[in-house]
Amino acid sequence: MNSEMIEYMDQAIQKFEDLASGKIKTFGLSTGLDCVDRINSGLIDGGYYLLTSRPSVGKTSLAGQIQNNILQKGKGVAWVNMDMPREDLYQRNQCRLAGVSLAKMRAGRLDEDEVLALEFSKENLEHLNSQYLHCENDINEICEWIKQKVAYEGVKLVVVDYIQKCTANHISSHDPVRVMNYCSGRLKELGQELNVPMLVLSQLGRIFGKKGIFLPEFLNRGVLEEYANVAMILSECPNFDYEQAGKDRKKDRAMVLDVVKNCNGGTGALELWFKPNLFCMKDAEVNWGGKDS
Repeated sequence: MNSEMIEYMDQAIQKFEDLASGKIKTFGLSTGLDCVDRINSGLIDGGYYLLTSRPSVGKTSLAGQIQNNILQKGKGVAWVNMDMPREDLYQRNQCRLAGVSLAKMRAGRLDEDEVLALEFSKENLEHLNSQYLHCENDINEICEWIKQKVAYEGVKLVVVDYIQKCTANHISSHDPVRVMNYCSGRLKELGQELNVPMLVLSQLGRIFGKKGIFLPEFLNRGVLEEYANVAMILSECPNFDYEQAGKDRKKDRAMVLDVVKNCNGGTGALELWFKPNLFCMKDAEVNWGGKDS
Protein backbone atom coordinates (compact mmCIF):
# COMPACT_ATOMS: atom_id res chain seq x y z
CA MET A 1 0.00 0.00 0.00
CA ASN A 2 1.12 3.55 -0.73
CA SER A 3 3.13 4.92 2.23
CA GLU A 4 1.52 8.34 1.97
CA MET A 5 -1.92 6.74 2.13
CA ILE A 6 -0.96 4.83 5.27
CA GLU A 7 0.32 8.04 6.86
CA TYR A 8 -2.97 9.84 6.19
CA MET A 9 -4.98 6.91 7.50
CA ASP A 10 -2.89 6.91 10.69
CA GLN A 11 -3.48 10.66 11.07
CA ALA A 12 -7.23 10.16 10.62
CA ILE A 13 -7.30 7.51 13.35
CA GLN A 14 -5.30 9.77 15.68
CA LYS A 15 -7.68 12.67 15.04
CA PHE A 16 -10.66 10.41 15.75
CA GLU A 17 -9.11 9.40 19.06
CA ASP A 18 -8.36 13.04 19.91
CA LEU A 19 -11.96 13.98 19.08
CA ALA A 20 -13.34 11.16 21.21
CA SER A 21 -11.15 12.15 24.16
CA GLY A 22 -12.02 15.84 23.84
CA LYS A 23 -8.43 16.84 23.06
CA ILE A 24 -9.63 18.57 19.89
CA LYS A 25 -13.10 19.87 18.96
CA THR A 26 -13.03 19.53 15.16
CA PHE A 27 -11.43 17.19 12.66
CA GLY A 28 -10.09 20.12 10.66
CA LEU A 29 -8.98 23.62 11.60
CA SER A 30 -11.63 25.18 13.85
CA THR A 31 -13.21 28.42 12.63
CA GLY A 32 -14.28 29.32 16.16
CA LEU A 33 -17.94 29.32 15.02
CA ASP A 34 -19.66 26.20 16.33
CA CYS A 35 -22.38 26.02 13.67
CA VAL A 36 -19.82 26.26 10.85
CA ASP A 37 -17.53 23.68 12.44
CA ARG A 38 -20.37 21.22 13.02
CA ILE A 39 -21.50 21.13 9.40
CA ASN A 40 -18.02 21.30 7.83
CA SER A 41 -15.98 19.42 10.49
CA GLY A 42 -13.70 22.46 10.53
CA LEU A 43 -11.49 23.57 7.64
CA ILE A 44 -9.85 20.45 6.21
CA ASP A 45 -6.25 20.62 4.94
CA GLY A 46 -6.22 21.06 1.16
CA GLY A 47 -9.91 22.02 1.07
CA TYR A 48 -11.33 24.81 -1.08
CA TYR A 49 -13.97 26.85 0.78
CA LEU A 50 -15.95 29.35 -1.29
CA LEU A 51 -17.72 32.17 0.57
CA THR A 52 -19.90 34.46 -1.53
CA SER A 53 -22.40 37.27 -0.97
CA ARG A 54 -23.77 40.52 -2.34
CA PRO A 55 -21.60 43.62 -1.73
CA SER A 56 -21.53 45.02 1.82
CA VAL A 57 -23.28 42.02 3.38
CA GLY A 58 -20.37 40.94 5.60
CA LYS A 59 -18.31 38.25 3.86
CA THR A 60 -15.00 40.02 4.61
CA SER A 61 -16.09 40.48 8.23
CA LEU A 62 -16.96 36.78 8.49
CA ALA A 63 -13.60 35.81 6.98
CA GLY A 64 -11.88 38.25 9.37
CA GLN A 65 -13.69 36.69 12.32
CA ILE A 66 -12.48 33.23 11.27
CA GLN A 67 -8.97 34.64 10.79
CA ASN A 68 -8.88 36.15 14.29
CA ASN A 69 -10.26 32.97 15.88
CA ILE A 70 -7.51 30.92 14.24
CA LEU A 71 -4.77 33.44 15.05
CA GLN A 72 -5.77 33.40 18.71
CA LYS A 73 -5.00 29.66 18.76
CA GLY A 74 -1.43 30.28 17.62
CA LYS A 75 -1.96 29.32 13.96
CA GLY A 76 -0.66 31.41 11.06
CA VAL A 77 -3.03 32.97 8.51
CA ALA A 78 -2.09 34.46 5.12
CA TRP A 79 -4.51 37.08 3.78
CA VAL A 80 -4.45 38.17 0.12
CA ASN A 81 -6.07 41.61 0.12
CA MET A 82 -7.20 42.90 -3.26
CA ASP A 83 -10.30 44.76 -2.10
CA MET A 84 -9.68 47.46 0.52
CA PRO A 85 -7.03 49.91 1.76
CA ARG A 86 -4.62 48.20 4.14
CA GLU A 87 -5.39 50.76 6.84
CA ASP A 88 -9.07 49.74 6.77
CA LEU A 89 -8.20 46.06 7.01
CA TYR A 90 -5.78 46.51 9.92
CA GLN A 91 -8.10 48.81 11.85
CA ARG A 92 -11.03 46.43 11.35
CA ASN A 93 -8.98 43.64 12.91
CA GLN A 94 -7.97 45.86 15.82
CA CYS A 95 -11.53 47.01 16.49
CA ARG A 96 -12.93 43.49 16.12
CA LEU A 97 -10.51 42.18 18.73
CA ALA A 98 -11.04 45.16 21.06
CA GLY A 99 -14.82 45.24 20.72
CA VAL A 100 -14.65 48.92 19.78
CA SER A 101 -16.54 50.72 17.03
CA LEU A 102 -14.32 51.83 14.14
CA ALA A 103 -16.74 54.68 13.37
CA LYS A 104 -16.44 55.96 16.95
CA MET A 105 -12.65 55.67 16.83
CA ARG A 106 -12.43 57.67 13.60
CA ALA A 107 -14.82 60.28 14.99
CA GLY A 108 -12.68 60.66 18.14
CA ARG A 109 -15.52 59.63 20.46
CA LEU A 110 -13.91 56.77 22.42
CA ASP A 111 -13.96 56.71 26.21
CA GLU A 112 -10.93 55.76 28.34
CA ASP A 113 -11.84 52.08 28.58
CA GLU A 114 -12.23 51.81 24.79
CA VAL A 115 -8.83 53.43 24.24
CA LEU A 116 -7.27 50.93 26.64
CA ALA A 117 -9.02 48.08 24.81
CA LEU A 118 -7.51 49.30 21.52
CA GLU A 119 -4.05 49.44 23.09
CA PHE A 120 -4.45 45.90 24.43
CA SER A 121 -5.66 44.60 21.06
CA LYS A 122 -2.66 46.21 19.32
CA GLU A 123 -0.27 44.45 21.70
CA ASN A 124 -2.13 41.19 21.17
CA LEU A 125 -2.03 41.47 17.38
CA GLU A 126 1.72 42.15 17.43
CA HIS A 127 2.29 38.60 18.68
CA LEU A 128 -0.03 36.86 16.20
CA ASN A 129 1.17 35.22 13.00
CA SER A 130 -0.80 37.21 10.44
CA GLN A 131 0.67 37.63 6.95
CA TYR A 132 -0.70 40.11 4.39
CA LEU A 133 -0.26 40.64 0.67
CA HIS A 134 -1.57 43.97 -0.64
CA CYS A 135 -1.83 45.52 -4.10
CA GLU A 136 -1.10 42.32 -6.02
CA ASN A 137 -3.67 40.83 -8.38
CA ASP A 138 -1.65 38.57 -10.67
CA ILE A 139 -2.37 34.95 -9.82
CA ASN A 140 1.22 33.81 -10.44
CA GLU A 141 2.63 36.36 -7.98
CA ILE A 142 -0.11 35.53 -5.46
CA CYS A 143 0.63 31.80 -5.63
CA GLU A 144 4.37 32.32 -5.21
CA TRP A 145 3.76 34.53 -2.15
CA ILE A 146 1.43 31.91 -0.63
CA LYS A 147 4.04 29.19 -1.18
CA GLN A 148 6.66 31.23 0.66
CA LYS A 149 4.38 31.97 3.61
CA VAL A 150 3.31 28.36 4.02
CA ALA A 151 6.90 27.10 3.73
CA TYR A 152 8.61 29.63 6.00
CA GLU A 153 5.99 31.36 8.16
CA GLY A 154 3.93 28.41 9.39
CA VAL A 155 0.71 29.51 7.69
CA LYS A 156 -2.20 27.09 8.23
CA LEU A 157 -4.98 28.99 6.40
CA VAL A 158 -5.06 31.17 3.28
CA VAL A 159 -7.79 33.80 2.71
CA VAL A 160 -8.25 35.35 -0.74
CA ASP A 161 -10.41 38.51 -0.92
CA TYR A 162 -11.76 38.24 -3.56
CA ILE A 163 -11.52 35.94 -6.59
CA GLN A 164 -13.01 38.31 -9.19
CA LYS A 165 -10.12 40.71 -8.53
CA CYS A 166 -7.51 38.17 -9.62
CA THR A 167 -5.81 38.60 -12.98
CA ALA A 168 -3.81 36.23 -15.17
CA ASN A 169 -1.59 38.42 -17.30
CA HIS A 170 0.15 35.49 -18.99
CA ILE A 171 -2.95 34.00 -20.65
CA SER A 172 -4.31 35.44 -23.87
CA SER A 173 -8.01 35.61 -22.94
CA HIS A 174 -9.72 38.84 -21.90
CA ASP A 175 -12.92 37.03 -20.94
CA PRO A 176 -13.36 37.77 -17.20
CA VAL A 177 -15.19 34.49 -16.55
CA ARG A 178 -12.41 32.45 -18.16
CA VAL A 179 -9.76 34.38 -16.20
CA MET A 180 -11.68 33.85 -12.96
CA ASN A 181 -12.02 30.13 -13.69
CA TYR A 182 -8.30 29.84 -14.35
CA CYS A 183 -7.39 31.67 -11.15
CA SER A 184 -9.82 29.59 -9.13
CA GLY A 185 -8.28 26.42 -10.52
CA ARG A 186 -4.79 27.61 -9.62
CA LEU A 187 -5.84 28.28 -6.03
CA LYS A 188 -7.55 24.89 -5.80
CA GLU A 189 -4.42 23.11 -7.03
CA LEU A 190 -2.16 25.14 -4.75
CA GLY A 191 -4.22 24.36 -1.66
CA GLN A 192 -3.97 20.65 -2.44
CA GLU A 193 -0.24 20.92 -3.18
CA LEU A 194 0.52 22.77 0.07
CA ASN A 195 -2.11 20.85 2.06
CA VAL A 196 -3.67 23.99 3.58
CA PRO A 197 -7.32 25.11 3.44
CA MET A 198 -8.16 27.95 1.07
CA LEU A 199 -10.97 30.33 2.08
CA VAL A 200 -11.81 32.12 -1.17
CA LEU A 201 -14.25 35.03 -1.21
CA SER A 202 -16.46 35.81 -4.19
CA GLN A 203 -18.84 38.70 -4.83
CA LEU A 204 -22.26 38.47 -6.43
CA GLY A 205 -23.60 41.47 -8.30
CA ARG A 206 -25.94 43.98 -6.73
CA ILE A 207 -29.65 43.37 -7.11
CA PHE A 208 -32.34 46.06 -6.99
CA GLY A 209 -36.02 45.70 -6.24
CA LYS A 210 -35.69 42.06 -5.16
CA LYS A 211 -34.77 40.18 -2.02
CA GLY A 212 -32.54 37.21 -1.52
CA ILE A 213 -29.85 35.42 -3.49
CA PHE A 214 -30.81 33.04 -6.24
CA LEU A 215 -28.81 29.84 -6.50
CA PRO A 216 -28.82 29.73 -10.35
CA GLU A 217 -26.96 33.08 -10.46
CA PHE A 218 -24.36 31.71 -8.04
CA LEU A 219 -23.91 28.45 -9.91
CA ASN A 220 -23.59 30.16 -13.29
CA ARG A 221 -20.48 32.13 -12.30
CA GLY A 222 -18.08 29.98 -14.27
CA VAL A 223 -16.86 26.89 -12.46
CA LEU A 224 -16.39 28.47 -9.02
CA GLU A 225 -18.91 26.16 -7.42
CA GLU A 226 -17.44 23.13 -9.21
CA TYR A 227 -13.98 23.75 -7.73
CA ALA A 228 -15.29 24.24 -4.20
CA ASN A 229 -15.33 21.44 -1.65
CA VAL A 230 -17.68 23.63 0.38
CA ALA A 231 -19.70 26.52 -1.10
CA MET A 232 -21.48 29.02 1.16
CA ILE A 233 -23.73 32.02 0.50
CA LEU A 234 -23.99 34.73 3.15
CA SER A 235 -27.10 36.91 3.33
CA GLU A 236 -29.21 38.80 5.83
CA CYS A 237 -32.20 36.81 7.09
CA PRO A 238 -35.06 38.25 4.99
CA ASN A 239 -37.89 37.50 7.43
CA PHE A 240 -36.34 38.39 10.76
CA ASP A 241 -38.56 40.54 13.00
CA TYR A 242 -36.12 42.82 14.81
CA GLU A 243 -38.87 44.57 16.77
CA GLN A 244 -40.24 41.29 18.14
CA ALA A 245 -36.73 40.12 19.03
CA GLY A 246 -35.89 43.43 20.71
CA LYS A 247 -32.87 43.97 18.47
CA ASP A 248 -31.49 47.10 16.83
CA ARG A 249 -30.59 46.16 13.23
CA LYS A 250 -27.85 48.81 13.17
CA LYS A 251 -26.06 47.01 16.03
CA ASP A 252 -27.14 43.37 15.60
CA ARG A 253 -27.99 41.85 12.24
CA ALA A 254 -29.54 38.40 11.77
CA MET A 255 -27.57 36.54 9.10
CA VAL A 256 -27.94 33.25 7.26
CA LEU A 257 -24.93 31.32 5.99
CA ASP A 258 -26.37 28.89 3.47
CA VAL A 259 -24.11 25.89 2.85
CA VAL A 260 -25.22 24.91 -0.66
CA LYS A 261 -22.48 22.38 -1.35
CA ASN A 262 -20.50 20.19 1.02
CA CYS A 263 -18.53 17.28 -0.40
CA ASN A 264 -18.03 15.60 2.97
CA GLY A 265 -21.03 16.65 5.04
CA GLY A 266 -24.47 18.16 5.15
CA THR A 267 -25.91 21.32 3.68
CA GLY A 268 -28.37 23.83 5.09
CA ALA A 269 -28.83 27.29 6.53
CA LEU A 270 -26.71 28.35 9.52
CA GLU A 271 -27.77 31.25 11.75
CA LEU A 272 -25.30 33.94 12.81
CA TRP A 273 -25.38 37.32 14.54
CA PHE A 274 -23.43 40.10 12.82
CA LYS A 275 -22.30 43.23 14.64
CA PRO A 276 -21.49 45.47 11.65
CA ASN A 277 -20.00 48.29 13.74
CA LEU A 278 -17.50 45.78 15.23
CA PHE A 279 -17.00 43.66 12.07
CA CYS A 280 -17.59 40.47 14.06
CA MET A 281 -19.92 37.49 13.84
CA LYS A 282 -20.96 34.85 16.35
CA ASP A 283 -23.25 31.86 16.57
CA ALA A 284 -26.93 32.69 17.02
CA GLU A 285 -28.69 31.48 20.13
CA VAL A 286 -30.30 28.04 20.09
CA ASN A 287 -33.75 29.62 20.28
CA TRP A 288 -33.22 32.28 17.64
CA GLY A 289 -36.15 34.58 18.40
CA GLY A 290 -37.86 37.04 16.14
CA LYS A 291 -38.33 35.04 12.96
CA ASP A 292 -41.61 35.66 11.19
CA SER A 293 -42.46 32.17 10.02
